[in-house]
Amino acid sequence: MKIATTALSGLLANQQRINNAAQNIVNVQSAGTAETVFRPQRVLTTSAPNGGGVITQTQPIDPASFSAFQPDLSSADANGFTQMPNVSLINEIVELKSAEIGYKASLKLLETADELAQQLLDRDR
Repeated sequence: MKIATTALSGLLANQQRINNAAQNIVNVQSAGTAETVFRPQRVLTTSAPNGGGVITQTQPIDPASFSAFQPDLSSADANGFTQMPNVSLINEIVELKSAEIGYKASLKLLETADELAQQLLDRDR
């Protein structure tokens, strides 16, 4: 059933978006060196071939980090600068809300497909 495949792929894609945004938010204050700083990512969603729902791909946010003056941190360099993940809490909250809406829409599509299938079964009786 193509509708179910589409709805399920939407559910999974939005779940991945939620998980990714949560990971970015949790690590927003994770200072480090250029080599050790958390590298935030974004989930890209595209249509699957032949109308088979959606597929996702993670892509690093570029630039991954920025310099911040925090001389008290152990990861600070000789000048007192450390690297912070390039995570915008505003963007991540918007991503969470957008993924929530997408998840609800995919769930509603699955519920509607189930109702239609049930109506067809009831009609054949």
